[in-house]
Amino acid sequence: MNFKSELADAFKRFHYYFPDHTIPTIYTHVSGFNQSLVIDSTYIGISLDKYLGNDSKFYGMLRTPMYLRYSMRPDKISSDVMLAVGLTEFPYEHKPDNLISQMIYHGKLQVFLDAMLPHLADTVKWGMPDSKLRWCEKNERQMWMYLIENKLLFSSDYKDIKRYIDDGPFTTTFSRESPSRTGRWLGYQIVKSYLKQHPELNLQKLMQLSDYQQVLSDSKYKP
Repeated sequence: MNFKSELADAFKRFHYYFPDHTIPTIYTHVSGFNQSLVIDSTYIGISLDKYLGNDSKFYGMLRTPMYLRYSMRPDKISSDVMLAVGLTEFPYEHKPDNLISQMIYHGKLQVFLDAMLPHLADTVKWGMPDSKLRWCEKNERQMWMYLIENKLLFSSDYKDIKRYIDDGPFTTTFSRESPSRTGRWLGYQIVKSYLKQHPELNLQKLMQLSDYQQVLSDSKYKP
């Protein structure tokens, strides 16, 4: 299925779950290898030159890091667009800002992606190879205990948040075999655990939740 068909299906689901939200107009363009997506309240522009395939000679010429190149392929377009929709329609709002809030917020966005693109492979939605996802599964408890023991969950330090939320070659406090964005992955597990405790909660209500400390408590998450 090409990205046009995937997005058509995804926006049908978006309208089903969120009928009061506006569906943006989608444009494609060539950006000169700048932003992957250009986002406005009514449209999203897709930069096709950012999705040429991770083996494109142009990315080598531009010295684009390999961890970024993994997602610069056509099958990543639909998940990037729907993630942009999620970020725009359900912006992060939490004060004080801390690591656990960011983790759970991004975990919600991943559940949103699952609902919008249920047939898309996890490796595509996460933008990482299967070996990295397996590493997370194998080391879930160790990662969680590290954050607890080092009192990082409620850290508001920008460096701590960036280390576990942002993209990179790996998570610097874990092994070099780890992926980046491990905080998002753990947040996703917390949200899934929360949903198991609250099976009556629909996607619309989930995306409205912003008391992330309460979500953590109610999730009974215990890897």
